[in-house]
Amino acid sequence: MIRHSYSPTILDDTTPPAERENLIWRLVVGTTLTLVLLGVFYVDFLLEKLIAIPGVALFPVLMIFAILATREILELTVAGGVKPIPWVVYGTCVIVITSSWITPLWYRFARTLYERWHTSPSDWILFALAAGMILVFIAEMRRYTRPGGVTVNVAASVLAMLYVGLLFSFLVQIRLIWGLRALLATLVVVKLGDTGAFLLGKTLGRRKLAPGLSPKKTIEGAVGAVLFSCVGAFLMLDVFFPEPTVPVSVVPPTWGWLAFGILLGVFGILGDLAESLIKRDVARKDSSRLIPGLGGVLDVV
Repeated sequence: MIRHSYSPTILDDTTPPAERENLIWRLVVGTTLTLVLLGVFYVDFLLEKLIAIPGVALFPVLMIFAILATREILELTVAGGVKPIPWVVYGTCVIVITSSWITPLWYRFARTLYERWHTSPSDWILFALAAGMILVFIAEMRRYTRPGGVTVNVAASVLAMLYVGLLFSFLVQIRLIWGLRALLATLVVVKLGDTGAFLLGKTLGRRKLAPGLSPKKTIEGAVGAVLFSCVGAFLMLDVFFPEPTVPVSVVPPTWGWLAFGILLGVFGILGDLAESLIKRDVARKDSSRLIPGLGGVLDVV
């Protein structure tokens, strides 16, 4: 789900007009989205102080992004000649993400549920995914007419549910379990990694990272992503939010932010290549044209 880009073009006198316009759009839209998201974070912070329920402002925004991302992954699969079951995928993604927010709150205010049912909030996410998979098979049984295509249709539906529903639910869990600062730190580290990929990919990029998937991505850009992710982790976890989230005896502060930065940097690279794999397979450059200069939700998240 977390992704980076590695070899963008910096404006200079030789930059083609179309590329220049695209980069300007990226800067304007990216800055606007950042400011809006910071505003949502602040409102979420205020609402939690007021009503003692975390994620009230962030959850609807995340759900909107998830629905848009679901539409994009479905469009990509259809472009590849596959026909998943849209209503099952949409429904499962919504239920999985909702379960990741509602059930922890439910357990928090009704502490006897765990002792009575012996289930944790994570179990309900798995139940929702299992129900979605069952519905996929039932829906495919109903529309079956002749051999061919059923297996890939089922696989595409399950992929979409996992790619969007399950992975987006982790963002909700970060907000509920580790708090608003942890989610903010995660996003800042990823985007600083993106900046590092931007700078080093352009200025030093020579060796291709994955030429078959994305010819413009370079090893130097990937290194920049990891280095800047570590810088972002240091700033967020050691400078701005120095309070440890785990006992210092378990994870020393230095190792904590360093591991956080490296992991997010590496998984950002893998997330980008995973999306590139899907888009390359269906001959698409972007997941959609929803966001000017940036592509679709899957290209941004």
